Amino acid sequence: MPGALRGGRSTAGEGECRERAGKSNLLDLGRSIVPTSGYRLRAVRASDIETLLDHRHRMFSTIGGRTEEQIAAHDRRYRRWLLVRLRRGELVGQIAETRRGEAAASGCIWYRPDQPRPESSGRDVAPYILSMFTAPAHRGHGLASRIVRALIADAKRRGYRQVILHASPQGRSVYARFGFERRWEMRYWIDPADRVAWKRQRPARTGTRARTAVPR
Repeated sequence: MPGALRGGRSTAGEGECRERAGKSNLLDLGRSIVPTSGYRLRAVRASDIETLLDHRHRMFSTIGGRTEEQIAAHDRRYRRWLLVRLRRGELVGQIAETRRGEAAASGCIWYRPDQPRPESSGRDVAPYILSMFTAPAHRGHGLASRIVRALIADAKRRGYRQVILHASPQGRSVYARFGFERRWEMRYWIDPADRVAWKRQRPARTGTRARTAVPR
């Protein structure tokens, strides 16, 4: 988005994980939660769409592998997609704010349609956590962890048995400590040229572990 600050880290990535909703010590999404660190968690409102767009843009910029032009084009599509699902109540989220009202972190859960599965108990919906982001200046306060717990609590309150997400390599061990389990998801590129282009855009891996705003 024009004029928005870019940067920060994220847990988005390729590895799909699943968490059983009754496993953690969860928070009640209906309350505003004031951590001792001076941040407040509150539910996402329709007026927060610019904040959610900015955080998601910064998340993808940090992950790498995409040009700013690609991310900007995505922003326009995501805005339309997000508005529809917020209005329908298919997507909810949490924002962590400072005492001055600055949005320090955010994350959402989308109750996305899914194929029937034996374990779904007749509810063909897969609660999916997405767009987790913590601004660099506000890391180290456990904000992402609180948001994840609140999103899982919302799924539990609605009667769902599982929550899924995609975790980056840096975030997988952290989500494992939450109780998320590894699931295998595979991808096939119909046009091999697309796979080559994707590989070229991905950030190079080094022996130095990247810093990332995973839940803590």
